[in-house]
Amino acid sequence: ATISAKANGITRTLKVNVNNGSFTLDASKATLVVGGKLKVSGKVSPYAKVSWKTSNAKVATVSGSGTYVTITAKAKGTAKITARANGITRTISITVTNPYFNINKTSITLNYGSSAKIGISASPKPSYISWKTTSNQHAASIKSDGTIKAMYIGTASYTATVNGVKRTVKVTVKNPTSSTYNPGWYKVGVNIPAGEYLLTSTNRYLPAYQIYNDGSYYRPTKTTQYPGNGFVTLRKGQYVQLMNCKITKAPSKIAVKSSGTYRVGKDIAAGTYTIKKLKPNSSAYADTASYYVYRNTYFDANPYKGKYNLVSETVTLTNGDVIMVQNAKISRS
Repeated sequence: ATISAKANGITRTLKVNVNNGSFTLDASKATLVVGGKLKVSGKVSPYAKVSWKTSNAKVATVSGSGTYVTITAKAKGTAKITARANGITRTISITVTNPYFNINKTSITLNYGSSAKIGISASPKPSYISWKTTSNQHAASIKSDGTIKAMYIGTASYTATVNGVKRTVKVTVKNPTSSTYNPGWYKVGVNIPAGEYLLTSTNRYLPAYQIYNDGSYYRPTKTTQYPGNGFVTLRKGQYVQLMNCKITKAPSKIAVKSSGTYRVGKDIAAGTYTIKKLKPNSSAYADTASYYVYRNTYFDANPYKGKYNLVSETVTLTNGDVIMVQNAKISRS
């Protein structure tokens, strides 16, 4: 518009431009899951009242006033949120989806000691996902991001619940070779042949095994821990759990060191031996020296002779005996 003024025969004009101002929003579209929220802010110049409305309140609602509001997703579907100020209309297209949780594998087979990762997709995605199993066999560990570490031989199923959706992955851990049996659960005659085996440690803890009469893994009929190496003879039909150790077919002879288990007539000859306590070291068991003598590597019966907390002892061994020495040195007398 032009405004004119006249005085003393002189005319002056002023051109005036008038506009509606400006109005902008920081979002034009968004995808939300049911229950999700979106905060929206706007800029109005010159400042004016802003009106908001939704095209479908069953799908999405808008709350708040002025230039700061919150859009809440109510149900799956689409809706348009409309805002108006200074005669200018702005819209936000909202798509609402149901929460979901998916994994890209429902079963996986790994070699003992190896790792793999399953793909996880979830919306909304939690900061932490907990995997649980009700199985007696904890074959693996699963991190929140889906990384699986094969820990024990066996099979177990792990379940996580996210957004009310349950997903389960079955993990099977197997031995990478047929001659070595790593920590895990075995049925003798099915997963491992019957026979005599040599046990060696897989970590800093004492190697141990448990024998069960059935597959319930509830009450072991035998539990044995070994200082150093150990032996076990397995019978067909038994169930065995290996802990902190791996086993291989027992060789005809093993080298005699200090702490360990030795077969008389194979690893050491029959005769009289002196057993002396070793000097204490950083081991948790270093302050106690002992030896026990068994009739065989079935360990079906209690030792028929032995000494706990010894300093120096002499023992006579015959062929077929099995001697277990802890924190002590064994030598011929």
